[in-house]
Amino acid sequence: MRSKGTLRELYPEISSAYEANFGPKSAIPPDVFLFFHELHLLQTARSEEEIQDAIWALSVLNSLSHSRKSEARRGTELAKALIVSLPRKEHEEWYSICKRGEDLPIILAQHPSGSNTARQDPQSAAKTALAVGVILQDFRGRWASLLGWQRDFLCKEVRSRCGEIFQKAQQVTDTLDRTCFSFMCARQLIRARNCTLALRLLQATPSEQLAATLECEQPPRKHSYFELYPQLLKHGDGAGALSFLNQLVQAGAYSDASLAVFLSNEDLKEVLPCMLHFVSCVREQQQDQGHRRGSGYCGFFAGRRKEKALAPMLMKISNIPHVLLNELLERYEGRDSIGKDQLMRDRAFQQGIEVVLLLDDPQIIVRAVDRLTSLKQELLRLVLRDFGRLYFLRILEFNRPPSFDADALAVERLVSGRELWTWTSSQGRSHYFASDQRASEDLAMVLCTFLALSVFLDPSIIRHFLADAHHKGLELMDTFVPENSSLERAIAAEVMRHTSGLALDETKLLMRSSGFYEAGVQGYLKEAPTDDLRTVFRDEDGFARLILVVARLSGFRNGKMDRHTLESCLGQICTACQGSPTCQELMVKLFEATLQKPDEEFLAIGSEESDPSAFTVASVAGCSRRLREACDLVRNQSVNMTLGRVVNAFLDTPPRGWVPLFNSLETVLFFLRFMERENLPLAYEKFESENASIFAADSNLRRLLSRTKKFYSKPLVDFSGDVANLCNMDLERTLSKRLLPERRRDSERKEQFDNAEWNSVVEIALRAAESMQEKFNVPMLPHHTQMITLLMFAVQVCQGTATATNRTILAKVGTGEGKSWIIAMLAAFVAMRGMFVHVIIDNDTLLERDFSTMAALFEKLHLSAGKRNFREGHQIVYCSGMDVEVQAMKDMQECRRASTNRTVMIVDEVDSLIVDDKVYNCYVDDYDEGSEVCEWWWDDGRNDSPFDHPPWKRKIMESCAKAERELRGKKEGKHYVTDYDLITFWALDERTSHVLRAEWFLWLELLRKQRLTNYNISYSTRQSVISKMSCFESYSFIFGLTGSLGTEAEKAYTRKHFKASHFMVPNFLDTCQGQTRPVPRCILTEMTDDAPQQLDLTVNTAKAHCSNVPILVVVRDQDRVQKVAEALRFSLPEHAASDRLGPAVVELLDKPGQEGEFQQNVEIATQPLEATSSGTRYWRVTVTTAVGARGQDYHISDEAVDENGGFLLIVEYVPDSEREWVQFLGRTARHDHPGQYAVILNKRDYAHIFAAGGAPMTGPVVKTILEYNNTAMEKKLMDTEKQIDRGRVMHTCTSKWWRWSKKHEQNKEEWQERFSQWVELCEKFEVQKPEEILNNFATLDLEVSPDNSDAEAPQENNSIENGANDPDKGLIERKGSLTGKPGRTSLRRFEGRRIQNGEGRRKFEDGRVYEGQWAKGRMNGNGKLVWPSGQEYTGQFKDGEIAGTGMLQWPDGRKYDGEWARGKPHGRGSYTDARGHSWKGIWTEGRKTSGEEEGEGKAWL
Repeated sequence: MRSKGTLRELYPEISSAYEANFGPKSAIPPDVFLFFHELHLLQTARSEEEIQDAIWALSVLNSLSHSRKSEARRGTELAKALIVSLPRKEHEEWYSICKRGEDLPIILAQHPSGSNTARQDPQSAAKTALAVGVILQDFRGRWASLLGWQRDFLCKEVRSRCGEIFQKAQQVTDTLDRTCFSFMCARQLIRARNCTLALRLLQATPSEQLAATLECEQPPRKHSYFELYPQLLKHGDGAGALSFLNQLVQAGAYSDASLAVFLSNEDLKEVLPCMLHFVSCVREQQQDQGHRRGSGYCGFFAGRRKEKALAPMLMKISNIPHVLLNELLERYEGRDSIGKDQLMRDRAFQQGIEVVLLLDDPQIIVRAVDRLTSLKQELLRLVLRDFGRLYFLRILEFNRPPSFDADALAVERLVSGRELWTWTSSQGRSHYFASDQRASEDLAMVLCTFLALSVFLDPSIIRHFLADAHHKGLELMDTFVPENSSLERAIAAEVMRHTSGLALDETKLLMRSSGFYEAGVQGYLKEAPTDDLRTVFRDEDGFARLILVVARLSGFRNGKMDRHTLESCLGQICTACQGSPTCQELMVKLFEATLQKPDEEFLAIGSEESDPSAFTVASVAGCSRRLREACDLVRNQSVNMTLGRVVNAFLDTPPRGWVPLFNSLETVLFFLRFMERENLPLAYEKFESENASIFAADSNLRRLLSRTKKFYSKPLVDFSGDVANLCNMDLERTLSKRLLPERRRDSERKEQFDNAEWNSVVEIALRAAESMQEKFNVPMLPHHTQMITLLMFAVQVCQGTATATNRTILAKVGTGEGKSWIIAMLAAFVAMRGMFVHVIIDNDTLLERDFSTMAALFEKLHLSAGKRNFREGHQIVYCSGMDVEVQAMKDMQECRRASTNRTVMIVDEVDSLIVDDKVYNCYVDDYDEGSEVCEWWWDDGRNDSPFDHPPWKRKIMESCAKAERELRGKKEGKHYVTDYDLITFWALDERTSHVLRAEWFLWLELLRKQRLTNYNISYSTRQSVISKMSCFESYSFIFGLTGSLGTEAEKAYTRKHFKASHFMVPNFLDTCQGQTRPVPRCILTEMTDDAPQQLDLTVNTAKAHCSNVPILVVVRDQDRVQKVAEALRFSLPEHAASDRLGPAVVELLDKPGQEGEFQQNVEIATQPLEATSSGTRYWRVTVTTAVGARGQDYHISDEAVDENGGFLLIVEYVPDSEREWVQFLGRTARHDHPGQYAVILNKRDYAHIFAAGGAPMTGPVVKTILEYNNTAMEKKLMDTEKQIDRGRVMHTCTSKWWRWSKKHEQNKEEWQERFSQWVELCEKFEVQKPEEILNNFATLDLEVSPDNSDAEAPQENNSIENGANDPDKGLIERKGSLTGKPGRTSLRRFEGRRIQNGEGRRKFEDGRVYEGQWAKGRMNGNGKLVWPSGQEYTGQFKDGEIAGTGMLQWPDGRKYDGEWARGKPHGRGSYTDARGHSWKGIWTEGRKTSGEEEGEGKAWL
């Protein structure tokens, strides 16, 4: 408002005071007066202080406005404009700025009141003219500090726009700083939407200022000119933003510090597009000036010049990805695990990693990462792994071909080094991150750098990346890196750079396999010598194919190998193939087959995709050894021509079965070599001579042989021709000529073996030969000895039980004579007769092997066969003796009646009939109340007196105390062993060192409680007693085939209790003309005085022979194994270390969870050591217990070994059973190879035999010991009579108890009372006579109906006692066998309700059923959970909850598939409702928080 008077008229007091201070002639110019008047600062001046402030302010403005210097006057006009445009509150702020800066006392030095005025608070000062005066003085100082061009710009461009540009005093003061001027002024202009003027200002700014960082504002804060880029975009000037970047490029304005400040001040999503555009601008301008990719610092793959020749700006920006990467890693490092996970799911962070990979050169970023600290490198490893899984795979999936074109010209120019990557917007992509869409060159660049950096940092990142892509149905390398493309060459070059020892073509082949990136494979290629392998496999990429096989197998769950183990396996393959072109050629075929087979064929049948492979690199090594042995064996023989056909047949089958097939090569070749020599008349002659005394005493056996001769009077096939003719033979046509016309049976021949039965045998032989032909490509018909044995048993079956004099026949069949095939063919014959068969094999490994081998035969004969399953009506069931007992017990518990009267039992090994310990088994079951007492006793009840508690509880407390005392005497390695796989402990059989996985001992439970975290003691009680004889005697026939019939006493035992007859089956080689089976030769029998002498002699014997033959040392226990092994290593320098195959001194022990290692050690036991420096070849020495001396096949087919006497067995003790001694000797002299053994004993171990007055310690010592043991066995068998009666009585009582229990289980009180009495009888019956047992059982006063009154009518099936459901339903059913020490065998298996580790099944109280992996009693790992309502979850679990990845399905069709945490969807996933509508996105605590919707409906679970 303009005044209507003069200063004197309007403000006389101020005018008078002004004249008083500056003289009467001093007058205030009108413009000065009007400025303050219009600000209303004079009207309010009433007090003396306010008047003094006013006249001082007027004088300041007067002096500035009428200064002689035009710059001062120009500045004053700008200051007046700024003061007018700022609100009164900002005057107060400017005053405060001066006060904080300590400039106020200097400014007020000329004030009439001096320093007192400086104490005035800003709010009061702003109400007077004082604040304006201070602002004018402060502005004068700041104005003077500005550069001329800055003052010009303010006056020309800003003065008229002050109100638009500045709203705060701090903005003005920051702008008036010469270092901050351009940035602050430009920012204010941009905010005022005057971008053009801002760009003009920046263009005028020196380049060194644009590249620098600046500090301004209050509190002080660093800034970067890059911050103006998002401001320009925000205010709608994209062209201006690009122009700004071009200005920076032209000025060469970049520094790492400015980028670091930019990153700290702005959000990542603002920074990343800026950097992409900025780098693109630099590269485009450089390329326009002639700096092509081949000469640029950021050229990525080829044609790089030295850095000194690179363009300056390119050198400057080359560090942008490294600055960005460092910032990202610092953000990641500063978070906890949950924060890290959240950050990795943040889109901007993911895009930041992409920008780093997009802008950097693979070689340069590798060098930069190499300089990072180990902590930063580990952080980057984690970031890259999650980046690939959570982000990059999604981008790749979105841009599958044809959207991505690896052969595009832009990709080719980029990866060949002729161009730099640059970003150019298009109509579809306004900015780089507008969507998941990417150009082909974008993906190519990121993929190249990602793979190069990963292979340098941790190749397993790529392995996981490729595996994750595979699980999503994306074969990444095949899809995005086509063969023979420039992109493939570029990536291969980068991978090759960090994987030494490979050529480019080899790298191209190998890099496509995820297993190639395993640490063991990479370590081998970088560090191990490969010259020998390359020499052996030098043709047609042979070495690369081998490594590709390793990579393929390393991709499976159990395929990982450390570098040394892999080197060992590849060394074995190299050794096997050296010097044998045939072996090399066949191994190359194996490599090709391995690469072509689908993944599912490597897994065991019924396995999940994530399960371990049944065929590993170690398996390849084993196959190579077996193949080399076969090649050496058939060298210079006509059989050699069929070896390739046999191997081809192997390779046509799934790899899961290759190892046993290649292990059988020796058997196949053995058959081919000797089949022409086999002579049927000689076979009958051997049967007659070896069984002369037996047939004289048993006319029935002689009749069986005579009947056999009538039908099998000539071979089924004439083998006199060439072996090759056999492979081409039409077996079915040939054998059809041997069929006989079937005759009508009269009553006399009804139960005889006749033409129809013979035809059945011929068909069985035919199908067996076909099975062998499918397996080996050679139709291997049964030997004469096998056919004769089969026919003798078949004739006995046809006689029927009514006319048969003996229901049990046992035949002695030597080791390696085809016993398993005789059993299978006999089982098939019985089944074809309309009867059922139980094949009893008490060794779990052999049971699995034989059933899987013979399944094809049964299928060809259209016979139903099963394994351990009696309830599905199979005609043939393979099982163990304990399976039979347990099934009988289950039938009792369900009140089912036995129906084995039309079932034949075939026993593999007579041990199932000859009982070494007891003739009955006492089965224990969980007792929950007892378990609770044990837990209480362990925690609190040790010091309680048992007599203060009820009798039942007192008994358990006393048992715990006794078990604790017993535990103190137990020693690891002798009484128990640690299972590091399942994290538990198992008892050991002290005699054989076998692991007793099904045993229950209270001391063992206390050990687990003591050593394991959160373990709950499981207390069990005897609840059933099952007699083996009672189970077996109901079978129609019992046929046995065994390696040893036992002693005369044992034969008498089977004759008495099983009505058994026995005969001998001649060895196959004894029936071949001009050939006899070798017999092990004893080279030494020595009785030493003590254990040290025994050890010395054992070591010296091994030392004397280890340069000639492989050696197996058999000792009593695991402690002795370790002592002997240590002594051997000490005394044999050549055996002190290991070679590529493994240890030179092998300790062969049964260790839980290490079954694969056990078999591997068996494989290498007969392999020579690598050549020593002296050139002498040495053989391995293996030390084992009875575990390795029974049932293991030690393959050896070396001519030099045969010349030196064959495989040497050194035995340090004679077993208690002659049957076991026969098994020991059966490890050597196998097939047509010679064998030898030495017996070195400790006198003190046999003092009870060779005591004073006893047998002299001379003559055949082993025979004396065996005779003594046989006498002891005879006496023991005589003592078992009472046990037999006792067991049979308790068997009957057990049946009655369960029938009563079934009817009265609802009456809890009565049932509990009787149950306690029954358990007490089960615990004490072993010291009672049979009649006492019956009397005590009678005191239970159980009203039990006759055996069959409560039972359901039996059906014609294969069940021991028919039933519908498994009584164990609802309990954990662990994988494994039900084998345990008689007397303490657990029905529910040791891994029952309380031991929950490994694989298992459980039904919860609420009806849910879980089947899968357990750890420490909780669901952990992969599994399946089913709710009673029908919901079903399949996936991962952690600590008892759903966590990880998995899929939940509802009965109505709904499903969620994705990530989980704490039992709820959490992370990325997809949900489909019942109508098929889907949502994909991010879930948090069960709620969908972001994503894409496809359809309609609710997006929550």
